[in-house]
This record gives sequence, C-alpha cells and structure tokens, in this order.
Amino acid sequence: MTPILAQQPGWIWEAKPTQDNTVVLFRKTFELEEAPQQAQLFLVADDVAFPKLNGIETSPNAGSLRTTRIDVTKLLKQGQNIITATVRNGASVAGLMARLEIKTPSKIIAINTDTTWKAIPNDNSTDWEQIGFDDSSWPNARLVGPPTQPPWGTLVDTKPFLIQIDSGAPTIPQHLQARAMLDDFADLSSWMGDAIKGRKPGHMVLPGQLGFGAKPDKSRPDGGTGVLQVLVVEDNSILWFEKNSVFSPALSPVAYEFDANPNNLTCMVILKLRDRFGSKTFTTKPCAIQGNQWETYRINVNSETIENFGEIAFPIQLRAIEFQFPKPIEGQILIDDLRAIIHSDKATVDIKPVYENLGNLPNQHVSRDFIFRNNRPTPLSGKATLRVKTLQGQQIRQVEHSINIPQYQVTKVSFQLGTFDVQGSYPLECTFDSENLQSAHKGWLGIFIPNNRRINSQPMWFGIEDQGIRNFIAEEEVHLEWMRQLGIDLLRANAIGTFLELHRGNDFGYQQHREVYKRHADANIDLLFSYAGSVPGWAGGPEINRYHEEFKEHIANLANFLATLPKCKYFEWFNEPNLGFFPGTTDDYLKSQQVIYPIIKKAAPHIKVTTGGLVISHPGAKKDFTKRVITENYPFYDIACYHGHEDTRSHLVNLKQLD
Repeated sequence: MTPILAQQPGWIWEAKPTQDNTVVLFRKTFELEEAPQQAQLFLVADDVAFPKLNGIETSPNAGSLRTTRIDVTKLLKQGQNIITATVRNGASVAGLMARLEIKTPSKIIAINTDTTWKAIPNDNSTDWEQIGFDDSSWPNARLVGPPTQPPWGTLVDTKPFLIQIDSGAPTIPQHLQARAMLDDFADLSSWMGDAIKGRKPGHMVLPGQLGFGAKPDKSRPDGGTGVLQVLVVEDNSILWFEKNSVFSPALSPVAYEFDANPNNLTCMVILKLRDRFGSKTFTTKPCAIQGNQWETYRINVNSETIENFGEIAFPIQLRAIEFQFPKPIEGQILIDDLRAIIHSDKATVDIKPVYENLGNLPNQHVSRDFIFRNNRPTPLSGKATLRVKTLQGQQIRQVEHSINIPQYQVTKVSFQLGTFDVQGSYPLECTFDSENLQSAHKGWLGIFIPNNRRINSQPMWFGIEDQGIRNFIAEEEVHLEWMRQLGIDLLRANAIGTFLELHRGNDFGYQQHREVYKRHADANIDLLFSYAGSVPGWAGGPEINRYHEEFKEHIANLANFLATLPKCKYFEWFNEPNLGFFPGTTDDYLKSQQVIYPIIKKAAPHIKVTTGGLVISHPGAKKDFTKRVITENYPFYDIACYHGHEDTRSHLVNLKQLD
C-alpha cells in the first residue's frame, strides 16, 4: 500500500480581501479509482463551517475554531466525489482548513485545502454542492497561510493536520531507537477505568478500591511512580484504564515499554491501540509481569504481537491498557515510565515542573524546580532557561543554567527567582536548548496569600467541580489541599447511579462515596451532590420512563444517603439532561423530577433540590427542554441550574433569556 504524501493543508479563503459579515462557498472535486475502505475528515474554520460530501451534510456547525474529526466513509464512492463547505465569518480574520484522508485497498489519499479549491462569496447559487455543477467561472481559493498561521496557530489544535500517514510497519535500527514518554507518573495524575470482570460486589473504581494513578516515590529518579490498586474476586478478572494525555500522541513506534514491580502479584498486560482512522481497536498479545522487583517490560509492535497488523495505518495511539489476573488477588502493582519506542530523530527532552505548593507569598523568595528528561540514547548538554512574564507579556525575570542530562535519565534544576511584591498570576516558560534540539514548557507562577478558610457567608459561593470519583488517592489529596488554600465554599461532587447502588440493596457504593467526600466535609466545604447519570439496571436503567417501584426504592436509598452525608447542601438531578445524559424525552425528565423531589425532600428537607445542569444555546440541546423544565415543573425543584457553553456575549444573552 502506498503511503500518504507528506503534504499539509493550508488555511484558505476567497481570492478577494477578507471582509466582515460574509459567507463564502468552497468546492473541491476529486476522483477515487477504488471504493474507500475508511475515510475521515478533519476540519476547522474561523468562524464556522457547514461541510458536505457529495451533497450530504457531514456535521452541523463543524470546526468553529475547534478541530472536528468526522467519519465520512459511507459518504464517499468510487468515481467522482465532491467536498463543499459554507463558511461564515463574523469579523476580523477568516479561514477554512480541512484534510480528507481516504484509505483504499491499494493506497492512502489526502485531499487538503489549497489553491486548487474553488471559492466565491455566497451568490445564492443552486445545486452548487452537487458534482455536476459547473464551477469553471469560480476563482481558485487564496492561500492564507500554513496550519500554524497566526492567530490560529495558538488557538487551534493543528496536530491532526500535520501528521503523515503510512500503512507500512515502522522499522528502526537498534542504535537509533529512542523514547517518547507517555506517562512518567511524576505529576500525581490519575487514569480513568473500570472493572470488566471480577470486581467485588459493590466495588467500583474509587480511591482505595480499584484504581490506577501516580503517587510520590523518592526511590524513583523523578520522584514518582504509578500504582495499580487491585482487588478482584474471580478467576481471569479484567481491569482497564485510559488517560487522554496518553491517548493523544500519534506515533509510529516499534514497541512500547514500561517498568514494573508486581510485588509478587501475577498480571497480564494488554495494550489497546487505535490507528490513524480510529474505527478499529488493535490488541497486543498479553505480556506477563511477575516477581517482586523492578523490571523493564517490552511489547513489540509487529505481526507477531498484534492480530491483523497489516491493516494498521500508522501513526497509532495507545487507547487503553487492560490488566488481566488469572486468580483473585488484592494488593498493589507498581508501574512506571510508560513509553513508546520511536526514532531518535523524533525524541525530545521533556520538561516537567515540580509543584510542591500551589503558590508563593508576596515578598517571599521563590524557588521553582523543573525536571528535564532526556529521551534520546545519547547524553545531552545544553542550556536550561526559565522566563517569567507579566500577563501583558513583558518579561521580568530570566534565569539560566548549563546542564548535562545522561541518556534516558533526568536532571532536576532549581531556578531561584527572587521575590515578587505584586500578587497575581505570572506566565512561565521553561526551555532547553541544545545543538539541533529545543524543548519548551509553558506554565504559571502564582503569587498570593492563601485564604486557608472560607470567606463568603452567603451566595455567590466560591465553587468548583472536581471529579473525586475519578481521582486516584494522591491526586485527590493534592486537590483537597489546594481547595483549603483557595478557601473553596462549594464542591460539585459527582456520582453516577451504578457507582452508588449497582446491586439492589447493597450500600457499599454509598459508603465509599461517603469516604471520598468526608475529606471535604472535614475541610468545611459544602457539597452540591450531582447525580450525573446512569441509573442502575435493576432500578430501570435507560428505560427510566417506567418509574416503577424499583426506581422509587433506589431514589429512597439515595435520599437516605444524602440526608446523612456531611455538608451536603444541594442535590442536582442529572448532568446536562438536555444534551443526552438523560436517556428519555423531555416529558420523561419532567416526570422524573416529580417522582424524586418529594422522596428527597421527605428524607432530607434541608437539602435544596436543583434541576440538572441545563444548557441553553448549545446546538445539540433538545428544543424547549430548558424552558419547559423551568416554567412547567417549578414546584419540583428549589433552584434552577444551568451550564455555560458559550462566550461572554452569548452568556449575557442566555441570562436574559433565563430571567
């Protein structure tokens, strides 16, 4: 199969100078010699685009300064095809960028926005989105710039437009193999996951039960390690976990590696991979880990380890990790430095901050530490620089150090920044410069006096959302310390029904959620307890519109839990119910409010019941849902909640509409 050309799309517009309040029509015809096997469209526009393939809409409101990926396999055919887009510009700069990738039996093709596209201001033409339309009088589009063209280079995710696809398996000589670190477990972050099989009844992925995340470990070179918390009760139990920052990099590795200390627990590790087209998951053969000391494990990316390997279109992404356990076990497995093995030409120096506190006091000496990781197979020498700027972009501090980083090792550098007398947020940029290699990390420095207590005595509350049910132990502890420093009044505490009461009458899930949020109560933080979704199957599940006695029983159990949950002041019924998180119709949601409200108020009269977090102007919101909930069902809620998915101007319009 022939690989795609190393061609990139560009930002295009009509030939004439850009004008405000205009609509531009774009056309591009192309021919496919073979029927497509897979096809995807990446698109972004300033302000908003309405793309079509062969006259069929691909997605409404696509790419409004947000890169959109759309599977368009079913919209293409062998022979002549056409891609069109109607693009609206409100003010200032305007542009369209698109990349259509097509996989056929013999090759991979890319259709990129360039000057071969046709573009004109909207002239109210008819049938212009059809293949047979005569566009010979249309001028060619104007190339505005490359994918990183300002201002879009810093506003838009341009990575999908810069990738070269290759169906051939990568081959890298041993001496040129290097690393791309996917997770060094030094930042105290967490993985999301679940137990596919074998969890103890009532157990879920909650801190202290099942989980996978980072924790401090001074014995490791970068001060952190990963911990897989295991408690499974069946033979051949399966846990799986995923992390967006691990899934994001698209790479062409010859292998994946990780370090592990199983602590005498036997486990099989399986990687779930997605190729460039993303419609199919490729699974590696199990890799057995065992013993009670640190070892390096390697999973090669080839036909011996991956079924249907020849179908993969590189680059690939690590979608998830699956852990299999042949026997019931309880304990911890340590995992560290998950990495892809790539060509040394593409390896970089990773720069990570060491956040030992949230901020610094005014007029107190500030020291900031950074870890520099050499992912190359040879030592590196260079200059480490930390720059501090004001919010207006003026550089006010610069500290430099000459450093040496051994191959595959880390070097910790401490930057002494002096004192800051003005409270506020200061942008940071930490860089490493060596011959033919530059790396950068952007972050923040906070100078403030911590509240360390609640300041407000009445609404508006200083509230945040933190997904405690998704945080591993160490991350949860760090977040709680930050909340104390900030003086948070209110936490939107999330839960889903299947986590609370998966099995009828089993209160273990309620107990575990009580433990999760007890820490916040001890810190004098009130709770808005949000029932985000997923009613247990025994209580109705997605067929919630039945409202049978089992559903009422589940709500009664929930109400009794809320009544004794320390510091719980509010209860939210479903997250964004008019965006699809609620499984039924608008009438179903109104009915559900009428069922739950009296049950909760009877058990917990001190708790104010809110509507779900309603969205107002979102294009995917159910029509009239918000209006009907607020105006028709007002006896069955105490407070109306809504979520903002818009800019400030639209937000003010929505507030007036709510009033």
